Amino acid sequence: MSFAYCLDLFRPCLACGVRVLLTCLLILSTLWSSPAEASQKRSAAVQPTVYLDLQKQDTNVRVPGVLIRELFRQAFLIAAREEFGARTRDASLGEPLPALKDKDVPVFNIHVTITRRGRYVVQVMQRDGEKLKLIEKRDLKLTNRSSATEAVQLAEEYSRTWFKDLLQQAGYVPQKKKATKEAIPTEPLRFIKIDDLNFRQQYAQLIDAHAAIAKQGESPALLAQLARSYALFGTLTEQYWSLIPLATKARGLLYAERLQQKHPDTTYALSNRALVRGLLGLDRMALKDIETIAGLKAQPNTPAEWLPVVEAHCRYDNRKLKDQKLTLENELLRDYLALLQVTYFGTPQQQNDIADTLQVRDIHSVRAFYTRPRTLDDRQSLAIIHDVNFKLIQFCQPYLKGKNVRKLLPEFSGTRLQNLVKSRDALVVMLKDRGTDPAEKTEPSFSMFASTVQDLTMLQAWDLISRRQELRAVNADQELNLFLKSLDKHPFKPFLQTFAWQQAIALEAFNELGQVPGEYWTTATHPILARDRKIGLPNEPLETVRDTTYIRNGSHVISELAFVIDYAVPEEEKPQWVPYLTAVSPDSPYTIIQELTFNWEQNEQRVPELLKRYADVDKLTHAIAYQYSLRFDYPRAETIYQQVFNQRPTYENIYPLIKMAQLQGKDEQELRLRNEALALVQSVMERAGVEAEIARYYIKKKDYKEALKHAKVAAKTYSGWGLRLEAECHELLGDLNSALELRKQEAVRYNNQFDFHTWCRSRGIEPPAEIQTFVKPYVDYYSNVPLSDDRYLVSDQLMYKQLSVVGCYQYLEGNPQAAMKVWDYTADEYHFVAESYPAIMAALIADELGMTKERDEYLSQAINIEFLSRGKKYHLPQLNQILLCKRILTGKDAQALSPEVIDWYLQEPESHQARIFYQYFVGKALLQKKQNKLAIRYLQQAAESEEMTGLLAAAVLLKLKHKPEPVESQVAEQSTTDLHELLDQVYAYEYHKRRELQLVTLNRAAELFPESSLVFIRRGKLQALLKQRDRARQDFDKAIELTPEVPEVWISRGEYLESTGQDQAAVKDFEEVVQRDPQNSFAPQAAAQLLASSPDDKVRDGKRALEYAQQATRLIPEQKSLNMALLAAAYAELGQFDKAKEYNQNAIKYEQNYRIKKSYQNRQKLYDAGKPYRLKKRS
Repeated sequence: MSFAYCLDLFRPCLACGVRVLLTCLLILSTLWSSPAEASQKRSAAVQPTVYLDLQKQDTNVRVPGVLIRELFRQAFLIAAREEFGARTRDASLGEPLPALKDKDVPVFNIHVTITRRGRYVVQVMQRDGEKLKLIEKRDLKLTNRSSATEAVQLAEEYSRTWFKDLLQQAGYVPQKKKATKEAIPTEPLRFIKIDDLNFRQQYAQLIDAHAAIAKQGESPALLAQLARSYALFGTLTEQYWSLIPLATKARGLLYAERLQQKHPDTTYALSNRALVRGLLGLDRMALKDIETIAGLKAQPNTPAEWLPVVEAHCRYDNRKLKDQKLTLENELLRDYLALLQVTYFGTPQQQNDIADTLQVRDIHSVRAFYTRPRTLDDRQSLAIIHDVNFKLIQFCQPYLKGKNVRKLLPEFSGTRLQNLVKSRDALVVMLKDRGTDPAEKTEPSFSMFASTVQDLTMLQAWDLISRRQELRAVNADQELNLFLKSLDKHPFKPFLQTFAWQQAIALEAFNELGQVPGEYWTTATHPILARDRKIGLPNEPLETVRDTTYIRNGSHVISELAFVIDYAVPEEEKPQWVPYLTAVSPDSPYTIIQELTFNWEQNEQRVPELLKRYADVDKLTHAIAYQYSLRFDYPRAETIYQQVFNQRPTYENIYPLIKMAQLQGKDEQELRLRNEALALVQSVMERAGVEAEIARYYIKKKDYKEALKHAKVAAKTYSGWGLRLEAECHELLGDLNSALELRKQEAVRYNNQFDFHTWCRSRGIEPPAEIQTFVKPYVDYYSNVPLSDDRYLVSDQLMYKQLSVVGCYQYLEGNPQAAMKVWDYTADEYHFVAESYPAIMAALIADELGMTKERDEYLSQAINIEFLSRGKKYHLPQLNQILLCKRILTGKDAQALSPEVIDWYLQEPESHQARIFYQYFVGKALLQKKQNKLAIRYLQQAAESEEMTGLLAAAVLLKLKHKPEPVESQVAEQSTTDLHELLDQVYAYEYHKRRELQLVTLNRAAELFPESSLVFIRRGKLQALLKQRDRARQDFDKAIELTPEVPEVWISRGEYLESTGQDQAAVKDFEEVVQRDPQNSFAPQAAAQLLASSPDDKVRDGKRALEYAQQATRLIPEQKSLNMALLAAAYAELGQFDKAKEYNQNAIKYEQNYRIKKSYQNRQKLYDAGKPYRLKKRS
């Protein structure tokens, strides 16, 4: 028997033995594995799904933009899908994840953070109960200054390497690659047809391409299809308030990069990547791909037909295409890219024009419709909701077999809004049911499609409700409630509630928006910040809560950068963002506008070339003209505006010409242009706005009858401002009854009953009984202070507003004690909302009632609140004005206050509203001290305003039987108004650190108002900051020459002299103030500081320093810490260190500012060592 024969005989036995041995080894390996690893591998074997959770945002951790985060998240899923053949489910796409109790199902998480040095860190984690277990992390070489394309390249590489290895370690088995013989297509590449330019068809293309890859493997055509369809899906939905657009954009970039890596440097791959980059706003990199294609040697496939269109778009030079005959597909691409551009950058007219162009091709284009500015009424909104329902249901029918989808069609379910919303909700439920089916293998899942439909509902709800409110001025609460029920779980549901007719509900909804998790705040949510500014939330607006998150979530593509810069970045930080724009899209008009805005001096020479190249870009030409107007070069600005209007006579282009006529005092030209504008407006509300402006023009000219004609047109819209304007015209004509009826309509329609009540009292009219009945429950509740603990359920801003109107109501109804009680409570509980105003109101009433002790306590409280408010972002300094009121009310040398001094201090506040407040406060205080003539002057100034304090001033004047002067008094005060407008500009530039414009405006103010010492003081301080010391000294000297009786001019020059080391001269100026105005508290403080601590031996005088420090302590006892520190320094100069240590310990005790307290602690060490404190030398 041969050996071969024996071997054949035993071969089956050997094979069986080997199988048994391998089985035993597998069992042993399982037994030796940890229970968690074994469970994970078993789970991976039976569950071919990879789940990925959201990266929750921690405010203490720095993170890159959402797009960068999504690149690494989606790369992980691509690794699972393409390398392992697994089904993927992603929370950012709205796809459901396993419950926490399903511990055997692995759920991953990818965290991308930034180190202190700006480097990216990628952490791969796995859910472990309610916690996350770190699997592995990598510190990347990429930084927050790296381009998005660098992140794309690295993330795509990880999808084939690192992420693949991690998934394999987790127990997933790589699939065997299907051999594909499909070569790179050679037929010309064309853009899609118009019928495919919607998210429905792109979703269909995605699921078909993924199914084909799962069946036959990757091919160039399928990868290209995925790249294009994901990019298009992202741009078609980028207005939706979710992470889906950003996740799909990331997938588009990754698949385009995957195609390039698998088929490097081929025309086919580069053409597709250029298109994707151009669609997503990476203009510079798209141009780089096109340049690479031009340098390639001849290849079997010709360049894509879309390349010239993409190049023209990225260079913002469509004139290159004018001489070319474009195919239908290229025409569509050109227009679609233009639509993407004007979405974030374009005038309303340009947005309308390009939307019209696309809707001629597809009347149902959702992307085009919602790019339009809201200038059309709500009927079009209802029509598009109806059409979208029809299209969605038709599209879903083949995918929802076994479901009676047809019954949801409008023809069966109904065409009313409530029927449409109900049908939409039912469709979403059906889609989610299919998306959560365990046997469902569709990529991406129908859950993602359902979430996209819900996000579309959110967009349509906001559009419809805002149109009804803003364009028709009607109550839309019924429609609002329908959508709120439909979108019950949408994270931004509170935003819709900000459109509630009741302002209290709207403000409370803004408070709820602050609780929306940070990961959901994408650049698409910019309308929240825009609405926040529009309705003018009190004090701290929502943007201060969310601007940091919003900025962090923006990524480095042109559209997102634009939204972040426009809506979230503080003005003073915007120049830092210009390099990012230049790196991404150097030829974008938006980039050039920012370069001109923040670096005008270096870019002004580019203006002629820019005006020629971008002649058809209205926003850029307007921006250039605007820069000239900011520098008061009105003729040149007007010339540019006129050229634009001649080319495109639209309302947006005529409006700047109207402003130019206004600024130059060309009244006849202004009126002619306003009448021309009437023929250019498109909507009823726009026309009403122009009519209102014409009415204002005639009021200024005292032609009240003509004004009334135009005001009536504005009032036909039933807008609040239109009704008030017509009422104002009737009042000016002496028809108070008509004014009353219109005011009543406005109050009832917009729930402004308290304002209406105040207006009635200010005109000597008894408020109607129904108004009194309406406000009574509010008055009863808010007068019963202290309020119950349930007040904490309501935002502080809203509580303050309600308390303030009730306080005014009680005072006007002759209940000063009740009013004082309300204001006292408001000052204690909500001083951080309105700063010192409530305390001053309480002080005025206490003084009127003869309660001098309580008055002085309230005034002291107002001063303390002012000190506590310093350093707050929105704080406006007003200590001088508070001390002015105190001086008048306490009667301390009040008769020495001349009208010139009072005028000076009332012009100083940095906002119009603050000036109105203090005009009323000072006027009322003077009236209570029997200085009626001067009091009436300031009360009359306050009464010109429609602010609550203005109406209070009018009511006070009425009691004096002094009829408030009508609006024509504004003409007499026009020069003062002009000065205030210029100073307000100066304050704005100062706040935003735009020093060049600040100086230009101050120069203009000095030219127009050479008698205003306030202007020279402001300019002198700025010149000192700019190191222009000779000019600064000249301005301070000029201010003293103009108004030597105003203490502030001497103090300002003294502070300047002190800052330049001229301590002896500074002390003289401070002592001059002490002699001229013994009640001034700032001068003795400043003098004591230098006399005790100057580095110049010739200046120091401990005895005089002590006298001044003691005087300051008597004058302003509220400033305890500074006074104690001054006394300590004076005693130390006199060698009395025991007293110095005692007073300095008190200074440390009372000081709340950390830095100042630290400096006092350092002084304490000197006093302990027997050494006096010395200021640093200045030069």
